[in-house]
Order: sequence, then C-alpha cells, then structure tokens
Amino acid sequence: VRVQEEDGAHRQALPDEVILQLAEMGRNIAEMYEYPQDIEWAWVTGDSGATHPKEGASHLAWGEVYILQSRPITTLFPLPEGLPLEPLKAMIGFHVVQGILEPMTPLGRQSMEHILTGGALAFGADYTYDNQTAFYTAAERIWINVTGIIRHPLGLKAYPRAIKSIDPAVGQIFEHLMGDPRLAPVTRLPKPRTIFNLLKFIIPFWGRIIKYWRHPHQGAGDFFALMEEEMAKIKAVSQRGHGLWDRFRTHLELWQDSRFLFPRTVVPRGVSAVVAGMVPFFGILQPFSAQTGHPQRYLEIARGLPNNVTTEMDLILWETAQTIRDNDDAYQAFTNTSARQLAEEYLSKELPPAAQKAVEKFMSRYGMRGLGEIDLGRPRWREEPLHIMQTIKSYLSITDPEQAPDVVFARGAEAARKAGEELINDVRQLRWGWFKSRLVRMAIGRYRALAGLREAPKFFAIRVMGVIRQGFLESGRALDEAGLLENPDDLFFLYAPELEEAAEKETITPTMRESIQERRETRAREMKRVQLPRVLLSDGRVFFEGLQTGDGETDSIVGDPVSPGVVEGKVRVVLNPHETQLLPGEILVCPGTDPAWTPLFLAAGGLVMEVGGMMTHGSVVAREYGIPAVVGVHEATTRLETGQRVRVDGSTGRVLILDGGG
Repeated sequence: VRVQEEDGAHRQALPDEVILQLAEMGRNIAEMYEYPQDIEWAWVTGDSGATHPKEGASHLAWGEVYILQSRPITTLFPLPEGLPLEPLKAMIGFHVVQGILEPMTPLGRQSMEHILTGGALAFGADYTYDNQTAFYTAAERIWINVTGIIRHPLGLKAYPRAIKSIDPAVGQIFEHLMGDPRLAPVTRLPKPRTIFNLLKFIIPFWGRIIKYWRHPHQGAGDFFALMEEEMAKIKAVSQRGHGLWDRFRTHLELWQDSRFLFPRTVVPRGVSAVVAGMVPFFGILQPFSAQTGHPQRYLEIARGLPNNVTTEMDLILWETAQTIRDNDDAYQAFTNTSARQLAEEYLSKELPPAAQKAVEKFMSRYGMRGLGEIDLGRPRWREEPLHIMQTIKSYLSITDPEQAPDVVFARGAEAARKAGEELINDVRQLRWGWFKSRLVRMAIGRYRALAGLREAPKFFAIRVMGVIRQGFLESGRALDEAGLLENPDDLFFLYAPELEEAAEKETITPTMRESIQERRETRAREMKRVQLPRVLLSDGRVFFEGLQTGDGETDSIVGDPVSPGVVEGKVRVVLNPHETQLLPGEILVCPGTDPAWTPLFLAAGGLVMEVGGMMTHGSVVAREYGIPAVVGVHEATTRLETGQRVRVDGSTGRVLILDGGG
C-alpha cells in the first residue's frame, strides 16, 4: 500500500470525458428502472496513473468507469399534483390503514374518495370527490390529510392514541413532528351549525350503542339482516335496463349512489356496533388487565370471536377443503395439479364435479373478495381464483387433527373463556372488587358478542362494490365486443366525469382510449416502487421508518406486539399470495394484509407485518385465531429471509433469528 498526499483542491477531479460518460450512464440507468436512481460508481485510472487521456491513447490507458450499485431514491417521493408547499400539510398513507401497498386504479381511487367523502353526509356536511380536501393522490395511491385533526386541540389529544392503534410507528413519527410550529394547534370556536349537526349525529349514535349493549346478540342479528335487505335492493337495481348504453347508465347510477353507503348504513348502524364492542375492550378490559398485573390478558379474551364475517369466511374455506379431501377424484386433482392449472380448470368448469361444486358454493358467498379489494379495479376471486386454489392446497396439507383450523378456533374460544374468568377472579381481589368484577363480566359479554362485527361494515361495502364491479365489467365486455375498448376492464382506468361523458355521448372517444393506455403505463411503472413512506408532508419530507425501540437498539427486529404468545418456525416471506403457497406452521412475513390474505392465517404459525397496529385488520384476525403476531416491523420483508428459523414473541414485540435457514 502506498499513501500519497496531494493538494487536489485546484485540480479537476474527473476529466470532462468521464463526466459526460457518467451523465449518460445515469440517464440510461434511470430510464431502465423508470425511477430516479441513487448510483454509486468508481473510476479507476490506467496503469500509467494518468487522469487525462493522451492524444491517441486507448480508452483503457487512461481509466475505466464502473457502476457499483443503483437503487431508487426513496426520499424523492412525488407530491400530490398542485399541492402547495405552504401551509404545511401532513398526510398518512392509506396503505398504512388498509394494508394495500400496490397503486390503485384511477376509478378505484376515485371510488374510495367518493364513498368515504359521502360519509360526511352523516354529519350534515356535503362534500364530493372533486371538492373534498381529506384525500390526496400521490404515486397513484391515496394519502389521508390529517392536518386539521392534529392542529385542533381536541384532535391533538385523541389522535396519538388513535393512530397508535393503527400503526405505532406513525404515532412516533408525529411525536417527532409536533415540534414543528407550522403544525401547532389552533383554537377555533366551532360554528353553531357545526355543533347542531354534531349533536344531531351523536345523540342517536350513542342511543344505538346503548341499544346494542342492552341486546347485543339481537343487535348483531339485526345488523346482518339489514345488510342482506340492503344487498337485495342493490342487486335488484343492478338488473335494470336493456341494451348496451341503458345498462351502462344503470351501472354508473349504482356507482354514483355508493356515496350514500356510509351515511345511510355503514356509519349509523355498522360503526355504532363496532364502537359498542370497542368501548368495553379499551375502556374496561384493558385497564383492569393492567391493574391485575396481566396487561396482555385482555388480548387473550379476543380469541375465537363469533359474528366475524372474515373468520367465518376462512372457516368455510376450510370446510370446502374438507369436502374436497373426502372425494377421491377431487383430492387427487388438488394433490397432483398446480394451483394455476386448478384455477384455469375452475373457470372453465372442468374440475372434478365435487370440487367444482364445493368451490362454486364458496364463491357464491365470497367470490366478490380479492387481494386489494378496496380498489374497484382489482380482480376478484371469482375472476382470478388462483389464491383460493393455493390456500385450499395448503389446507389439504394439514394432517394433524389438533391443527385443524376449526379445532384451533374452538380452542381459542375456550382459551378466551378461561382468560375472562381469570380476569374476573383477579379483579374481585381489588378494592370494590364485587362491583368491578360484575362490570368486567358485563364488558366481556358485550365485547364477545359485538367485537366480531368490526369486519361486517367493510364486508357490506365490498359486497356492494362487487355488484358495481360486475356491472362495469359487463359493460366493458360489451364495449370491447363493439370495438370501443381494448380490454373489458378498461373502464376502471377512466374517471367518473369521463364515464358520465361516455354515457351522454354513447361512445368511448379516442381521447379516452389514449388516457386509458397512459394510465395503464403509469400504474405499471408504479408497481415497481419498492418502498412507501408512512407519512408524507407537503414540503416534500417523507418518513418510512417502522417502530423503534426506546433503548437505542435500532438494529433489533422489533415491532408492536398485537397478539400474545410465542412461536418458533421457518420464515416465509410473501409479497404476493398469488405467487406463494404457505406451508403449515410457517411464519408469514409480509408488507401488510387485507381480508383476502386471512385464509393464509389458518395455516400460519405466526405473523410479522411491516405496517399495522393493534386495531388493523391483520392484528385483529391474528388475535382471534390465537396466532402470535408482531406488526409495524420496519423492512421486515428484507431483514428476514424465507427459510430462516425465528422466534416470534407476540407479547413483547420481538422477533429473534435462531438460524439462517437455507
């Protein structure tokens, strides 16, 4: 090694030819990956040590440029179009709340804004998707504007606890941001009309909650009956009209009417049921569990909940697998045929009769569900059944009777009963224990009867969206056959005003077709984005990090403990359930989940997610199944590798790597 010190401050570090070469390389790499790149490079001079080529010298004589590494510039995240830098706005990703990381289709995004904004009608406010300020679009994804909440004194008090139940890492990010004076609370006196509208909503809302508490089982039954009644009305409307454009206008009308979904049904009846279940959970069971020295016990009471449409769906899919197991032809087909081939045979009705009938029965009830189902433009199981075939194959590999999902679920319900009795007995030893124990018993009864309804409002909304999607696909196929579209799902790449224009003119214009193609290309490019921030500020700052420990162990694999218990097993990193089959007992490691992921939970030994908190979907279902779960783990899908053996502690939030696997 030779060390030579020189004063290079007044000398050009790279020759012009190399600078130009690097610039060209940088452009080519960015174009290849379709994103701005963070590129590491090296320049090695020739053997002569010359830093500039001599006249007539070969390229290798004066040096060579090497590209060492290229990766996306994750901090260079696009801002919502037209959003000014000031006043500062703070936004959290919709993917943090819903676990859908992929870009949404144009109509899918607008549908969510249309439906969610319509919920304001329940509070006396009338907003539409084109004049609301609660949601923005960046990187083809929805961002929720929470600025007004955190700048309101009351909102600032309630927000940290509420957001930590969704994603603790977001709570930590906002604790850091609270020092920014641009996000300081501003006291504003509410307008009299605002107070009137809130009281008009709150009084009957709490009246319904009290009614749920008085008759919890009847209340749950009444809500399910209401859902079926509303669905019957919507399906009847969907059958109106004759001819291509008459039917098209019917489907568009159903989409437009979906803005009343929340104010008429979901908020007054569904959300009140959810609140009726959550109040005893967080208001009584959680604090009393802490007082008795068992802070995780209230989570154990959440196992095996009745009235949950998602766990019911998973158990019915298990029954479907058992029907297939009991038929030799069906069982042999699922044992010896790939999931992809099974999916193709199901769609062409070529499965063995017993299997075809069993899967069709499942699809008749749940076929409108699918991965990323909140996006109206994403395919449903009845269109792409690959995920269901893979899950059935996983279920068929469960041979231990004690690990059968229905047995595990029943065991969880019994464990919840015992945990409840233990909590009641421990509370009885406290001061005023006779009264507190009666209060806890009442809370357990109400919680167990009503908490499962948490999934019901969304299930109702997804069923409605399923009818709307079927309608647009019907019109899309007709327009495809008429030569006006290239694909039956092209309509999901148009926005509502364009659909309204098409209905009025009874055609799909060339401009619309060009827009469809451009938006498909944009979505395909966004599918390549590998990392999403949790929080986005209008000044361009982004925050990715997951949960950090308070003791400085930033390298620890740690997250939020949301489902108690300890399990050891092999890691299975799953980015897309369509591409992976989970083996029984494996630890499912994924970016996030929505209801379409939960059939995998019945085969999983444990769960580790990058996003989520106590009350996000994956956490709730994991608790109900009794699966140890840790969520909010930063970059879990890259820090953990398939085949590694790990220990997941759902009580402390730590994930320990036991060996490297292979």
